[in-house]
Amino acid sequence: MKLKILSLGLFSLSTLLPLTPAITSQANAACVMVDTNTQVAIHGSQKPASQSNNVEMQSAEDCFGNVTVSNGTQSSITPGEVQQSRNSSHYVGGGIENSHGLSGPTIRVPVSTQVDAYSPAHDPNVINFGE
Repeated sequence: MKLKILSLGLFSLSTLLPLTPAITSQANAACVMVDTNTQVAIHGSQKPASQSNNVEMQSAEDCFGNVTVSNGTQSSITPGEVQQSRNSSHYVGGGIENSHGLSGPTIRVPVSTQVDAYSPAHDPNVINFGE
């Protein structure tokens, strides 16, 4: 019996959840900056790939409610050496009117993934036994 009452109570509460945006105030966040980078090198050179990702992120002091997003991808499949270089620069300022008097730092999220894989199949110095 208690299980039925609990189930009925949870069901009743869940029917009210879609109404919560109408009765709550809007939430605003500080400015957010996201930069994602992926560099993939598959090569036949015994020398490791040279991969670099330089990211600069700046924002105005009064920035509120703005977002910047940048995505970069570099891939190389070669028998030779690999050099991959990426430069990314962000600036975000202004935004929506901050009528709540809230302040906080700009959130910066730089993410970089670098893959360096030696592949004997691409190495011109490996003997090809198929011939």
